[in-house]
Amino acid sequence: MKRLHPGCLRRRGGFTLVELLVSVGLTAMMMWGLLQLYSSATRFSATMFAEAELVAGGRAVLDRMCHELTSAATLDVGYLKITNDGAAAGTGGFDTLQFVAPVGPNSEMAHVAYQIRDVDAQGNGMLYRCIKAPVTDNTVPGDAEYTLASPLGVTVRGLNIQYINYNSATGTPQGTSDEWKDTNLADANVPRLPRAILLEIQLADNKGTISMVLSCGAYLGGSGI
Repeated sequence: MKRLHPGCLRRRGGFTLVELLVSVGLTAMMMWGLLQLYSSATRFSATMFAEAELVAGGRAVLDRMCHELTSAATLDVGYLKITNDGAAAGTGGFDTLQFVAPVGPNSEMAHVAYQIRDVDAQGNGMLYRCIKAPVTDNTVPGDAEYTLASPLGVTVRGLNIQYINYNSATGTPQGTSDEWKDTNLADANVPRLPRAILLEIQLADNKGTISMVLSCGAYLGGSGI
């Protein structure tokens, strides 16, 4: 039987330095790829979760605003006021909405205001719901007169409010700066509430990395249309 040289046995029994370096390099590349896939999946999951939270919070706020607007009091009891902050159309901006609705204790009439407060350096603010009850007249309260101001838990970059007037045949929003108040009940031509209100909020997450726009419309039963 032919015997192998001892040197051949030693060469066949291990890996060379080059082979070890190649294997380590391939393993490192595979680990780096897996880490990138994991990081991407984690970021995607976090983004989807944050977007879902924004949508849920924004929709809850819009549903509440629209529900209260549909029960807004007629002008012989209350008023409707939309204040525009002067921001150009399509660039965000913070409008204020004030009206009277049966949302006080025991469903009594109360002054209601939706406005933005606590605006930070990045232009993001917190949407507040303000209440003053009871209603003794149709005088629109000032900001300091509301007895209850509750943050609604959503950070917004824009709140835009428009209305469709009762004499609008096309349904086109007529403007975002007006006030409706009955000042002369003996006059047959007293103003009426608009037909509908259109609400649009631009939401942002706390880090400012996610932004989206949600909207809804509310028919005003007190308009008589």
